[in-house]
Amino acid sequence: MKTRKKEIVLWATVLLALLTVTRQWWFPLLASIVPPQVIPREQLFEYVRAIISILDLVSLFASLYVCYYAYFWRKLGYDWYFKRKNYPGALAAYTKAIQLEPDDWSYRSRGQVYMLLDNYEAALADLNKAIELKSDHCLNYFYRGVIRAAMKNYQDALIDYNKSIALESSYAGAYYGRGLLHMFARDAPAALADLNTAIELKSDSGDFYASRGTIYTQLKNYSAALSDFNKAIELEHTNAKFYCNRGEVYAEMANFSSALADYDKSIELDPDKDAAIYNTACAYALQNKVEKACSWLRQAIAMSPENIQAARTDTDFDPIRETTSFQTVMREFENQ
Repeated sequence: MKTRKKEIVLWATVLLALLTVTRQWWFPLLASIVPPQVIPREQLFEYVRAIISILDLVSLFASLYVCYYAYFWRKLGYDWYFKRKNYPGALAAYTKAIQLEPDDWSYRSRGQVYMLLDNYEAALADLNKAIELKSDHCLNYFYRGVIRAAMKNYQDALIDYNKSIALESSYAGAYYGRGLLHMFARDAPAALADLNTAIELKSDSGDFYASRGTIYTQLKNYSAALSDFNKAIELEHTNAKFYCNRGEVYAEMANFSSALADYDKSIELDPDKDAAIYNTACAYALQNKVEKACSWLRQAIAMSPENIQAARTDTDFDPIRETTSFQTVMREFENQ
């Protein structure tokens, strides 16, 4: 019943708009049909002007109703569904908003949801539409860059990040996204430059510090890496990945007690992820603690079979590679 009422309001809006726009045609027609002796011309003109004023007013309120209703669905999609990670609900809400009043915000938001649902083609189509509707908004290009990066179209992603920065040079997210592209391309100087700028513009993002810490780790600048991961954890103390990353730095420094403590914390926060479990096995292997290393490795492989491939070539396991226990683990999962 509610849907029927909404449809009636929308169709009424369309009708009122048509009557208002075409009044220069139907007014003379009405004047020619109604005989002067029935309604004097001056009186007819007054009636028509009153009708037109009422139509304009009703049309205005109907338009405002539609705009408000579209706004309601946009707010519902973000505040109620998206924030609670109810992505199917958010998708439905944004779609309803687009049906009522298509704008770049709704297409951009729905594109984000499609991306989180791994529907990259639909996400890209929505961001293309958002740019078509508003080609001077930095966020439209930024999110299209994110989607293209997820699709491994790094060249076009870089173009989008550059365009986003050109439109809004103070938007930290675009520098962060471009910095990640440089990091994946192993261009550490360019990556650091962009991440430094991102942090200068927005100093409260744990992801920004953690990404810069990863670059410092690759450069073996462990003190700088630790400083960044400490800051990331200070900002987001429940982020399991940050503890795992800091543990890797400690392991590189042969500070295995601190590394294992961070891996334990990471597992506590997110027991369903295998990275910290695998890294724990590595830390024990580097200390030549065979049984503990093999026990943790067995868990890591059980959670993600890809870990057996990693273990076959990972130099962290070289101290125990020839032991019977390690060979037994390899044989257990040899077909994976």
